Amino acid sequence: MSLKIAVIGNTGMNIGAAVAGDMALAGHDVRFLLWPDQPECLEACRAAGGIHVGEPASETISGKTGLGEVSVITDAPAEAIAGADLVVVDEVQLNLEARAADFIPHIENGQVLHVNMHGY
Repeated sequence: MSLKIAVIGNTGMNIGAAVAGDMALAGHDVRFLLWPDQPECLEACRAAGGIHVGEPASETISGKTGLGEVSVITDAPAEAIAGADLVVVDEVQLNLEARAADFIPHIENGQVLHVNMHGY
């Protein structure tokens, strides 16, 4: 079963990028949202055409490594979230409320929202 997955954000621990790359390698339709204050990561992902997932493959859900080709790499919440089955958010605790104000208006009825945050 292939899902449409929106991954929002990428903290210093690179959880967002890891999830987006791994889910793309697992065959899901992944849209990756990076915030406008993350231009280096945004441009690097666009230039690569996705996100590289490194070894070991045993640590991934897909069981694979390599380039996870992400269908959308954007800084626009509506573009990433529209039609997604699952929305995964990677944000630090201190920024979550401010970031949520940007993406919550785009969450659709029936979407599953998973928030991964770190307390640092």
